[in-house]
Amino acid sequence: MHNAGVEDNRYFKKRIEYCTDFLKYIGDDILTIENTRRAIADSYFELGDEAECDRLYSEWLEADPKWGQGYVGWATNYEHEWHGRQNIEKAARLYEKALGTDGIRDREDLISQALSFYEDLESSDKIVELRNELSQLQAKPPKHLTDKGQISAPSKKIGRNAPCPCGSGKKYKKCCGA
Repeated sequence: MHNAGVEDNRYFKKRIEYCTDFLKYIGDDILTIENTRRAIADSYFELGDEAECDRLYSEWLEADPKWGQGYVGWATNYEHEWHGRQNIEKAARLYEKALGTDGIRDREDLISQALSFYEDLESSDKIVELRNELSQLQAKPPKHLTDKGQISAPSKKIGRNAPCPCGSGKKYKKCCGA
């Protein structure tokens, strides 16, 4: 519905209605909940209602401050010129808050997105800092639990979207690869 909304903003309104209703029925699948919430807040932003977008992200991140993709979605709205409401300072504050949150989920994705943001700004100190942290994260072997609950390194590389080998039923990136 996003692409249709770009052509006709009525679809952003329909997207908000659909996603709001959908949240009532999806149960406890955290990834689906998070993606649906992003769609709602981002649709408000697309409609020019920055205040509602900010209110929603603030409320959801207050309840779950470790939601890395929430910060990414919120900051992304403000970092690009295509909306005509670019606010680099606000995007930077959001990335800084997220990067300063211990134990934030999807840290590697967060760093990659923030790195792209700071590269566009040509902010050399921040670029070096984020590249170093990203290299360290990528160099660490992912942790997995053995049948006996012990942590061991996997024997082969696992795709981020592959099912987690620990047997949780979640994607690797949302489980042991977090």
